[in-house]
Amino acid sequence: MNPEISALYPVALLLKDCSGKTYTSPQIFSWTVKNSIKPELAVNYAFTRLGLFGGAAVDFFAMGQQAGQMVVRVLNGEGPGQIPIEEAQKYALTFNLKRAEQLGIKIPEDIIMAADDIVIDNTISK
Repeated sequence: MNPEISALYPVALLLKDCSGKTYTSPQIFSWTVKNSIKPELAVNYAFTRLGLFGGAAVDFFAMGQQAGQMVVRVLNGEGPGQIPIEEAQKYALTFNLKRAEQLGIKIPEDIIMAADDIVIDNTISK
């Protein structure tokens, strides 16, 4: 693999091959983990739980709450076009320790303690 590439950012949720067979994100991530020697940045907790390394991810639960607040504004009469697009307000640290070990990455203890979500052998510890 190219030494200039430090990490992968797999975001495909579905892929089709030449024969039309569809591969789901669990299948894609499983293949990626088996065939990569680089850490994968996970966009959310679920991807870390599917075996990816992790990192700073969007907290989708918090994002849902944020979207709900926008819906309340619409229900209170504000026009949807008047509500600006917002970036996610909350991010979370999530790591898969089994994957870190496979990659030979030692995550400092203070980072592990600060993480919102830790996966150990595909079980959640936080």
